[in-house]
Amino acid sequence: MATNFQMTEDQQAIKAAFDKNGWPRMLNREYIELYMQRQWGTIQNEYGDRPDWPVRKVAGIWSVPFEVWEGFLSAYYTGQIYKGMKNVQYGEAEE
Repeated sequence: MATNFQMTEDQQAIKAAFDKNGWPRMLNREYIELYMQRQWGTIQNEYGDRPDWPVRKVAGIWSVPFEVWEGFLSAYYTGQIYKGMKNVQYGEAEE
């Protein structure tokens, strides 16, 4: 059974600032925990086995763009597979 996510005073202040001013464009592991108000292990157990899990570990840091995280959660809660942001382009389009 998962334990309750307990926020420190610093975490509460950070979350309150993000809620008021907007979340950063890139979420790291700690910010994902604050956004979801769940521990990292619980988040990974719930979502991590999905083929569309968007969080990546690069140079030892778990991160995901905020817009991607919102899109992933929207797909998850509506029973769909997240297919990525439509406005992202990698290189030139092939003709």
